[in-house]
Amino acid sequence: TDNPLIKSLSFENVKKIFSTYLAGNYHPFTVLSLAIDYHFNKLDPGGFHATNIIIHILNVVLVFFFIRLLSGKSITAFITALLFGIHPMHVESVAWVAERKDVLYVFFYVSSLYIYVLYRKLPERRRVLYFFTLILFIFSLFSKGQAVTLPVVLLFIDYFPDQKFNKKIIFDKIPLFILSIVVGIVAVMAQKSSGSIIDNPIRPFFERIFFGSFSFLVYIAKMIVPINLSAYYPHPDLARFLPFYFYLSPLIILPLVYFIFRAYKKDKILVFGFGFYMINILLLL
Repeated sequence: TDNPLIKSLSFENVKKIFSTYLAGNYHPFTVLSLAIDYHFNKLDPGGFHATNIIIHILNVVLVFFFIRLLSGKSITAFITALLFGIHPMHVESVAWVAERKDVLYVFFYVSSLYIYVLYRKLPERRRVLYFFTLILFIFSLFSKGQAVTLPVVLLFIDYFPDQKFNKKIIFDKIPLFILSIVVGIVAVMAQKSSGSIIDNPIRPFFERIFFGSFSFLVYIAKMIVPINLSAYYPHPDLARFLPFYFYLSPLIILPLVYFIFRAYKKDKILVFGFGFYMINILLLL
């Protein structure tokens, strides 16, 4: 409500949008979309919420078409899109206006994934489809830095249909990895500028491994049984020792990861699904 960057669509202001960190983020497309909302609705929340809902509905449709193209099964795509659309853990991303970055980056992210699968299936149109994969990836990066995971997810997509890795597959990803590295550096700088990442953290590194491991399992648990959800999950009391279940978390995760990736030749659906989940959750931990 007090952000001057969303209150004008002048050329000078748009330049500022693309050259300014905001609340620890560099996401010019997100700020630009909020500025467009403000242009038509001022600070009437209804317009901002409507835009979030519309983008989320488009994302559900995109998930359906992406999974159907990837798996070749409409029922699989329908169930996936339905769960994606109504899962309680997505409430925050849609209902909170400031989470426009989530719905917007996912829109471009899944669009890029969809175009990439087409790129693999339609060799006669590879150049134009690769170009759009790249452009949509850039749009996603400009919406939220978390989009840097996309090149790794594309490698999982290459693995999924019994495709053998070769120099061409790796070479195709080089421009995307370069973009990921550049935007990743910018994202870290933005986070540091707001204090979200600090050079001398309060808790030592080994304890933060336990925090991340516990969060990894909590996301899985709440994905399957979404109960006791909260807008805020408090940090454990800064006592000498963490609760015992934090220390157990890595002992659960490591065997889980080991047994799933041992199945990389036998059960590609399991490995692809878990890999897709793991890569996209890591930056949140």
